[in-house]
Amino acid sequence: TIESGEGSVSSSGMMSLRTLNGGSEGVSGKMVFSSGTTGSGNSGALYVGTGAAAGGKGGLISVAVGTGNLGAGGGVFLYAGEATEASSTGGAISVAAGASTGGTAGVGGSLYVAGGEGKSWTGGSIAINSGVGVDTTSGSLKIMTTNAGAAGTSGMLVFSSGTTSKGNSGMIMIGSGASTVGRGGSIAMTVGSGTSGAGGYLRLQSGRSDEVTGGALTIESGEGSASTSGSLKIMTMNAGSSATPTGGASGMLVFSSGTTSKGNSGMIMIGSGASTVGRGGSIAMTVGSGTSGVGGYLRLQAGRIDHHTGGALTIESGEGSVSSSGMMSLRTLNGGSEGVSGKMVFSSGTTGSGNSGALYVGTGAATGGKGGLIDVGVGSADTGTGGTVTVNAGSSSADAGGAVGVNGGASTSGAGGAITLTSGVGSTAGGLVSLTGADSP
Repeated sequence: TIESGEGSVSSSGMMSLRTLNGGSEGVSGKMVFSSGTTGSGNSGALYVGTGAAAGGKGGLISVAVGTGNLGAGGGVFLYAGEATEASSTGGAISVAAGASTGGTAGVGGSLYVAGGEGKSWTGGSIAINSGVGVDTTSGSLKIMTTNAGAAGTSGMLVFSSGTTSKGNSGMIMIGSGASTVGRGGSIAMTVGSGTSGAGGYLRLQSGRSDEVTGGALTIESGEGSASTSGSLKIMTMNAGSSATPTGGASGMLVFSSGTTSKGNSGMIMIGSGASTVGRGGSIAMTVGSGTSGVGGYLRLQAGRIDHHTGGALTIESGEGSVSSSGMMSLRTLNGGSEGVSGKMVFSSGTTGSGNSGALYVGTGAATGGKGGLIDVGVGSADTGTGGTVTVNAGSSSADAGGAVGVNGGASTSGAGGAITLTSGVGSTAGGLVSLTGADSP
């Protein structure tokens, strides 16, 4: 036992264990603090610590390597013990900051780990690796804040690169390793559940730029080099039930580009990929069913502009380069047992100056067959008068009213097309055919 002198009223004596300075052509002596080996049983423990303080704070422990002016700086290494017995666990290393137990406003001690400063070059890096599993699984790595007490919140976690005054700030990479026999590891980002208030939010935002284009945000499913690629699902969760009469609603989904003060706003593209052996993927836009009120609506509207022509809206079926093009069906669904089927309106809008928009209904030209058919008909009924078909030309308050022209098809090698006006067949009498010119007022 080596002890300094006791100070019964004042400080105890200092103890210094060190080697003296080396000469001009040598190094200072090495110091070894170690317990000896043992042939049977545990080797001796090594304790480094300060004593408890009754009227002050505990003593400081400092482990530091001296500075040098040549080569890399000296290292500090902490190694836990190796275990050679089968099924045994290697020694652990535990680093914990001090607890604060003396009052209601005390804060626990902090733990700082920092790489070395690089004055004229890159600073030192920090690497935290789990243990290698030579024949089996590597060790896990867990970074988390401890659970909060009864009257607090759990601590915040920040993963961030530092700021920079010149050049790019540091990149953050989160990923799982590749697998040669198996699948790649999953990555899950979730916000914890709560019992009051709105749920916590999850936000992914790319970087802002003051001079050029902002950073891109890309979300892609996994590639299947020999099979199907992974699916990508963006949806809000189902709404819960509550004591209110209306309950809750499922969350809203917004797919929108941002506004712009100068230039075009961003384009939105929704499409399926091309297929070399198979058909292109389908796209379905549907509104969910409901049990009360009016059904939800689906609206497609092109952009408005204040000084030029508004945006066009084009709906086309798929091209068949060798066979038929796709069919297009615009219709309202059947009415229920106590309702009517929905109305359909094909109309151009009104205008404050100039002609209103034209409305064209026609079939395409045919080079190896006859032109397509146009059939305008009203469905049959089992009560009341049959539905009416009305064709009206436009009225005018300044000139002649618009004309209605019905022309049969022309032919360059045969008879022209016929025009037939036939009234409806009736059980008592056929319908009337009337051609009447209107009187002038």
